[in-house]
Amino acid sequence: SLSPTPKMVVFDSFMPWVLDVIKESGLMGGPFFTQSCVVNSIYYHVYKGSLTIPIGKSLVSLPAIKEFLRLDDLPTFVSSPSTYPSLLRQALDQFSNFEEANFSFVNTVDKLEIEVVDWMASKMPVRTVGPAIPSTYLDKRLTDDKDYGLSLFRPETDICIPWLDAKEEGSVVYASMGSLASLGQEQMEEMAVALEKCDKYFLWVVRASEEDKLPSNFKERTSEKGIVVNWCPQLEVLAHRAVGCFVTHCGWNSTLEAVSLGVPMVAFPQWSDQPT
Repeated sequence: SLSPTPKMVVFDSFMPWVLDVIKESGLMGGPFFTQSCVVNSIYYHVYKGSLTIPIGKSLVSLPAIKEFLRLDDLPTFVSSPSTYPSLLRQALDQFSNFEEANFSFVNTVDKLEIEVVDWMASKMPVRTVGPAIPSTYLDKRLTDDKDYGLSLFRPETDICIPWLDAKEEGSVVYASMGSLASLGQEQMEEMAVALEKCDKYFLWVVRASEEDKLPSNFKERTSEKGIVVNWCPQLEVLAHRAVGCFVTHCGWNSTLEAVSLGVPMVAFPQWSDQPT
């Protein structure tokens, strides 16, 4: 038996069926949304039918979002619904029993999108709990809370950090497209040219599966100016004094990390929620 007895359960918003199990057990429960409130609200409107897809107009107006949204401002599952239909269905199903939950946690910050947070809160109890990054990089209350405890790839910390330690403050461009985004061959070559020709050092994360897209001899040719690694400890890199700029795919976690650590970003969104 568990002691003390649980009273509520927080579950991944992409597993809405868990709420039915929770209710049957007589407990309170609610989803944890890992994406922004703006993105969540767009999916909510599509689920409710107030935003129909495919979208036949170039500009979209939604409650609590002041600006008109262009088609390419929307999550790609909405702007191109036929491309990833199963992923779109999963995104929409987050709201299949949304209003039956006792509460909802969102990994965001009120001041980033207060109008949309307030609008979502009018539908059900919403609590913003972001940025959900380790305490060491925020309030420093938990000194042993230094990472997420999970990584899809092994970070090359022993290479990245000593290299950054030898560089001046704000002298390094850090570039990473995250764990899933994949640049086309031409985009990869253009990124390589930009990093090679810029007047800053660079640290570029290129996953092992993407390395064959690098220009011939790029690593050797630029070895005095930059390093290319398969993965890195991103929080530690962003917090490093040497990093002055982050070229990012705009994944929500990466965005919150950069905002929290005060690192300027060059936005290069690829798919999913990133364009929004």
